Amino acid sequence: IEDYFITWKEKFWPTVCDFFGIESTGEDVLMRQYRLLEQPDVGADRIYTGEVARLHSLQTQRPPFDAKNPFLAPIKVNRELHKAGDRSCMHVEFDIEGSKMRYEAGDHLAMYPVNDRDLVERLGKLCNADLETIFSLINTDTDSSKKHPFPCPTTYRTALTHYLEITALPRTHILKELAEYCTEEKDKEFLRFISSTAPEGKAKYQEWIQDSSRNVVHVLEDIPSCHPPIDHVCELLPRLQPRYYSISSSSKLHPTTVHVTAVL
Repeated sequence: IEDYFITWKEKFWPTVCDFFGIESTGEDVLMRQYRLLEQPDVGADRIYTGEVARLHSLQTQRPPFDAKNPFLAPIKVNRELHKAGDRSCMHVEFDIEGSKMRYEAGDHLAMYPVNDRDLVERLGKLCNADLETIFSLINTDTDSSKKHPFPCPTTYRTALTHYLEITALPRTHILKELAEYCTEEKDKEFLRFISSTAPEGKAKYQEWIQDSSRNVVHVLEDIPSCHPPIDHVCELLPRLQPRYYSISSSSKLHPTTVHVTAVL
């Protein structure tokens, strides 16, 4: 879908310029949607530490619980049922006693993942960033209802651990933005090439990104002349989404625990 949209967009603006008699430069201008505000003096009680929405919701749990106010359910059981090749089938039981939540077999349970600590550290070093820096990203459009891309203020470590999808394969628009931070022309041209809509560029993207399962950390490690600022990386990366699993237990038999059978 993204590929079709980019192809359409590249044809759209020249057509609009021709229609209105406007001369197009043919060059893309780097436009930031958010501006960086470092906040070293913000008190610890005002800093998000991984909460989905409400500040301190992880420390002071109170119902009703939902997607914006998740319940921190302790894991009671976590065992492997069987293993086939490099995949594993796990049985996990969550304790929901005291949450006042009810469920039925087949309902979905959302799990909020966190990124690997080593991967976060590597990304911070590649961007020459102090991960403990307290910051906010503020929408440059003052009329927008979305003021921040994720809960702010927070630290880069928290953002990369809890809020941003750093393991996903980077989309072509991200690679195109990263190209502008390459100091070596050959690296810049390569990222522009694999993010283009040319058939050869698409094929190279398939080979270099998708077939090799390269995430943004791998890309920056393999292109050492690319040094994007950490705040722009945080702006470009998509939000880390909850993972949904079907509940495999019955509340009639297990009213205070939720069971999930998942293949990893």
